[in-house]
Amino acid sequence: MPQSDFQRQVLRILHIMRLAQQEQGDLLHEVSRQRVHSDPIVAEAPLVPTPFASCEALVDFNDSLNEHMETRLVEELAQLGGSEVRQSTRKILEYLLTDYVAAEFSWLGQKGKRKFGQLKLPQLIIRHSSFRK
Repeated sequence: MPQSDFQRQVLRILHIMRLAQQEQGDLLHEVSRQRVHSDPIVAEAPLVPTPFASCEALVDFNDSLNEHMETRLVEELAQLGGSEVRQSTRKILEYLLTDYVAAEFSWLGQKGKRKFGQLKLPQLIIRHSSFRK
């Protein structure tokens, strides 16, 4: 590639980068402006302050979930992070369940265990994966 073509290509890429940076700066400015003018955020207590230590507590919590609580829980789970679905799911399960409770469940309830797949929580974990994107 001749040097003049190379220089033109570099200048074109720099121009594209400058436009992208300007667009992101404008977006950041708008978000900051909206944040300043919005109502103050009141921190709510977490729905799950500690992992569930008994199966009954987990099932009771699962049964008490309404649409608002489900949305709050998905947002709460999103705060746990995780760069990959596997890592994120592991963090969520550790956040929700003690080892004792986790050992009492299997997806289909095999070997006399409880059926985790029938709870609302697995669907919320899946929603969390969609929420992350």
